Amino acid sequence: MESPNLTILIPTRNEAKRLPLTLIDIDRHLGQGDVSYEILVVDSASTDATREIVKRLSSFIKNIRLIEIERDFGEGFAVRKGLLQALGKHRLVMRADGRISITEVWKLLPEFKAGVGIAVAISGSMRTSGKKRVSGFWCFSEPAAEKIFNQTRINGRGYEIEVMRLARKMGIRVGEVEVESCGGHRRTLGDLLQDFQNSIKIKFWLLSGAYKI
Repeated sequence: MESPNLTILIPTRNEAKRLPLTLIDIDRHLGQGDVSYEILVVDSASTDATREIVKRLSSFIKNIRLIEIERDFGEGFAVRKGLLQALGKHRLVMRADGRISITEVWKLLPEFKAGVGIAVAISGSMRTSGKKRVSGFWCFSEPAAEKIFNQTRINGRGYEIEVMRLARKMGIRVGEVEVESCGGHRRTLGDLLQDFQNSIKIKFWLLSGAYKI
């Protein structure tokens, strides 16, 4: 089977309420275009009806796949597993809440013609103290996804820091694109502490040669 142009990857855990509308919206918008695509849901041990909903929707949403993880290792683990099993030449990661509409992907894809390996969606609500944060809506070329995610080690939230550090170390160009957002996750003190701990781990792994770069 020929690889689709685009994989839409959605990591989930207990998203039975928000996921259906997001999946229907993705299929409605992409189905009107001429870009081949697959939708890949990677579920981490949901205890609600998330998996059953995906299986039911697969009867009328084409090219949808479900990867089932039997333990919740974290969002970073789910994204890694999904991106390494994706078939698309471009691989978009987005969240189940549809906070950023799938239509914004059309702003990201042209970045790859300019030679980037990662296109990151940035909105005004995701800027904190002048520093941009990754939105959870970002797209990887096939080579960049496989090169980076064969090396990532952080399984939980905050894996984005590791991805960006590895991209810089590997010389993979990153493009930033302004998008419309329906809001974002409010960062807590716990999030900031986790980011700090992850940064220390990444620095140690880089210095110790843990990454095979």
